[in-house]
Amino acid sequence: MPADLKPGGSIDGFHYKCAIILHQGDYSELRKVRGFEQLTDIAIAPSDATKAKEAAKRMGVPPEEIYELTGTDNMKAVEILFAKITSTCMALGLEGKRSFVFVYTTGYGVNDGQQFFMVNSAKNNKFPVEEHARSISKLSDGFCFTMCVYDTCSSNENLGSRGGNEPADNLASGADMNYFSISNVLPKDAPAEAKLAHTYFAHLIVKSDDRTTYKGFVNIDYDLIEFKGSDGEALKVTFGNSFYLQY
Repeated sequence: MPADLKPGGSIDGFHYKCAIILHQGDYSELRKVRGFEQLTDIAIAPSDATKAKEAAKRMGVPPEEIYELTGTDNMKAVEILFAKITSTCMALGLEGKRSFVFVYTTGYGVNDGQQFFMVNSAKNNKFPVEEHARSISKLSDGFCFTMCVYDTCSSNENLGSRGGNEPADNLASGADMNYFSISNVLPKDAPAEAKLAHTYFAHLIVKSDDRTTYKGFVNIDYDLIEFKGSDGEALKVTFGNSFYLQY
């Protein structure tokens, strides 16, 4: 274990690890909303979610702590899950114990000052995933490290672009700087199917295997400095405090 890590429940010093995987390939309900009639489904979303689950296991997340959500009108379930995990990390933070939360999204996304995930609903369909992910770290007094991969995309101007703008100022201060995220930044007319899951997780394997010291670990954010997305497209990266992670 790296010398600068505090002893914990896992080899990289975390007492608790979990993964939240949000994926949506079917947007049949969202297409009922005016302006979204031409929205296409994303066939690759389930396989990308499978890659994210495999990555979570390499990170040392126990199978029972890998939460996968998809389907129709599931906004409430997503909110309840984030609330449950926030409560767990807050309790550990009060004891000075570190936790790690991996958040992965694949499907359609919106960037409106922060990252949103689109669920398949004709009514309540825009979930503020970045705000919730940042809140986990902030409310746990900085003892929770969150790593988010927004593998979301858009081929419809009404949804905004994949990746994009800086988060709102009120989200980027204090203890939530233990928040790390990465997303593609592509034109609005880019293909709807994202490739970030394939390239990002493969890059982490290479970095973990190639280390001369701390082999079997990756350093977030140091090992991401040279990372480029598929076909060399630009990436939007938000760096927080760096940390070692089993991989």
